[in-house]
Amino acid sequence: MYENILDAYQVDSTYMPILMLKGKVESDMKKYSQAEITFTRIASLGDSSFFTLKNLAIAKHSNGSYLEAENLFIKAYEMDSTDFLLNFVYAKTLQNVGERNLALDIISNTIKLLYPPDELVASFYELAGDIYNSGNKIDLAVENYQMALEKDKKNELKYLNKIIWCKIYDKKFRDAEYLVHKYDSIAQEKYADDSIQLKNEQRKTGFYKDLLKKEFFFMDDLKNGKFLV
Repeated sequence: MYENILDAYQVDSTYMPILMLKGKVESDMKKYSQAEITFTRIASLGDSSFFTLKNLAIAKHSNGSYLEAENLFIKAYEMDSTDFLLNFVYAKTLQNVGERNLALDIISNTIKLLYPPDELVASFYELAGDIYNSGNKIDLAVENYQMALEKDKKNELKYLNKIIWCKIYDKKFRDAEYLVHKYDSIAQEKYADDSIQLKNEQRKTGFYKDLLKKEFFFMDDLKNGKFLV
């Protein structure tokens, strides 16, 4: 299909419907560098529709041009604040430019007002968790990762992994130990017929167990006065 679009584009590189289709397919194929070029051309030809602003903003975000993406997202969001994908990537862009509170507002409003499907809700909660985590608000990060886990059991190991890291960072080692055992049990069941993935998960839990063992050893030494002068 993409080859046919390119053929049509060669015939007339200014025909807007072909340009828009070309850019959308490139974006769907995650060819964001090419999509940015295409949507920049569309914008230069005078189109400032929601479709163009949204897709150009997403392409710029994906290519790391966060400030340029933010300016486009602002305009697109003013036109339509009910688009799940736009809201999600806009929030990620705001996180990347340090606008954490606004990002969290967009996430909260999207969940409360638009009622996305559960898996998408989980992605928004996960993003909120990442934002709180980057702002060193560990309890709120854990709270959001747990809500993501409740909405998306299929990916519970991913969220558990993030919660475990939060607990370790927050020095709540007993909580982390419990979650590592839980993670191990789920992985054993989930990958019982996939030996390669199971070994990968066992390496991960083995790393956690070794790390926690060292922390508990250090805590015992402190308790017994071995580090007191």
